[in-house]
Amino acid sequence: MAWHVVIAGGGFGGFYAARRLEQVLPQQSARVTLVSSDNFLLYTPLLPGAAAGTLEPRHVVIPLREELHQTDTVLGRVTGLDAGGSTLEVQSVEGRNERLAYDQLVLALGSISRVPPVPGLAEHGLGFKTLAEAIALRNRALLNLEIAESLEDPEARRSFLSFVFIGAGYAGVEGIAELQDYVADVIDRYPRCRIDGTRWLIADADDRIMHSPPRRIGSRSPRARSSPRGSSAGRRG
Repeated sequence: MAWHVVIAGGGFGGFYAARRLEQVLPQQSARVTLVSSDNFLLYTPLLPGAAAGTLEPRHVVIPLREELHQTDTVLGRVTGLDAGGSTLEVQSVEGRNERLAYDQLVLALGSISRVPPVPGLAEHGLGFKTLAEAIALRNRALLNLEIAESLEDPEARRSFLSFVFIGAGYAGVEGIAELQDYVADVIDRYPRCRIDGTRWLIADADDRIMHSPPRRIGSRSPRARSSPRGSSAGRRG
């Protein structure tokens, strides 16, 4: 009887593990099952482009079933593991609980985003980890412009024309840059907003943006300046 290999997680690790097994395993030697909460692989470095509309959502994802021809894809969420009994507990998208028996298990579930302890962030902030969140971010920016345009008081418009990103890593820097360019492209359709301009802030605990590269690279952004409260990405009108 062919071995059953179960891969938990459909991100980069799980997807490439399944594809590699398809390439190296002889036909009928094993059955491979991939368990994922989504039926696509999200290429997260392209999320800022999806948020700004420079990339269509379908261009930042890879459909799992389209690329994995010999792998069984199970859409669901991993809820538990019985290592002694070699079974993986999965809850399907419609809420049905299942147990998958395996001979070999590959755990590639990835990580969970941590919400920094910034007052009000958890209650009022938008995430920037999934495709739905990226699209929601763009929609929120447009909604802010619509609300600001409807207000006659410039002071009342100010808060709706201010955008704050928490975190100055790659996602934060690329996200604020892409969204700022997008708003700059559409703001001419909003006369009051165009006159007032927009304000963009990026806040981080470090004194520079993009922590991973050498300091000489992360500190060379001409449009960013450090301050105790974060970094200002400038004002666009």
